[in-house]
Amino acid sequence: MRPISVILPVKNGADHVQQAIQSILSQTFTNFQLIIINDSSADNTWSILKNFTDERIVLLNNPDPGLVNSLNLGLKHADGEFIARMDADDIALPERLAKQFNFLCLNKEIGVASCLVEPLPLTGNNNGYAFHVAFINNIITPQEHYINRFVDSPVAHPSVMFHKSLVDKYGGYIEFTGPEDYDLWLRWLDNGVKFAKIPEVLMTWSDSPHRLSRTSRVYSRDNFFKLKANYLARWKAKNMSDTNIWIWGYGKTIFKRTALLENLGISVTGYIDVQAHPNSTRNVIHFKDYKKNMGLVLVYVSDRVGKKMIQEFMNKHGFLAGVDYYFMA
Repeated sequence: MRPISVILPVKNGADHVQQAIQSILSQTFTNFQLIIINDSSADNTWSILKNFTDERIVLLNNPDPGLVNSLNLGLKHADGEFIARMDADDIALPERLAKQFNFLCLNKEIGVASCLVEPLPLTGNNNGYAFHVAFINNIITPQEHYINRFVDSPVAHPSVMFHKSLVDKYGGYIEFTGPEDYDLWLRWLDNGVKFAKIPEVLMTWSDSPHRLSRTSRVYSRDNFFKLKANYLARWKAKNMSDTNIWIWGYGKTIFKRTALLENLGISVTGYIDVQAHPNSTRNVIHFKDYKKNMGLVLVYVSDRVGKKMIQEFMNKHGFLAGVDYYFMA
């Protein structure tokens, strides 16, 4: 039995998987189990995988195709106390496993340890990807992970290492119409699991044009917002059941996001905007008229300049992230 099980699912990864596997086999921490799950690859992935003879490798063929099934199959065969994730088109730097393992051993209160990632663009249209990398690389502490959890997934999935016991307590990956990794993080955060990052680059994270987040409707923005609304509703029911909800933002897109909350039983008291809407049928106030004791603000503004201005306003007037407001986009 080895202390770390690395789970690496692969589907049609012939172009990159050999490099990804070699980056794990070349780790300075050598006492690990590498579970590779072939997910019905139609290229020569299987032939490449069979050429590896390292005794630490457990090679599986997924009989029930799909990423979630592959991940859960890997968890089923994992012997390690800690689970590390890896994808077939990413590269782990040599000290990744050693540093994450030591970090979790020294910080018993942390359930999930990630790291900074270096982007490896493989497409020409990757501005959104670059902004997301910058977002997650600026989230380090458990508190930062917690208060930013509704903006987007606060970690790169293949960069994490976590206690396997978390799967036993709170469940593994779930098949549904939405992002399986983000659901896992929100579920664990909802149950008080602490996330942290080692503040150094330990992995290169690729932006392949074949990534499921680019090609599958499961990872649409609408499905992300549905998932966030569900976990926000759970959190509010447990922590602020009688608190008034104000939405910072106005317009059709904002109303669409708000409807997700209302469908979950969350009543919206009103909207906050930078301008007046005297003819609106909705309760709208100017942002300068909002006071701290009026409730909880959910910021659905996604414009980066607008978000920065809102953050500055909140800080200036003593509003606390995770207490008085949450960014939701």
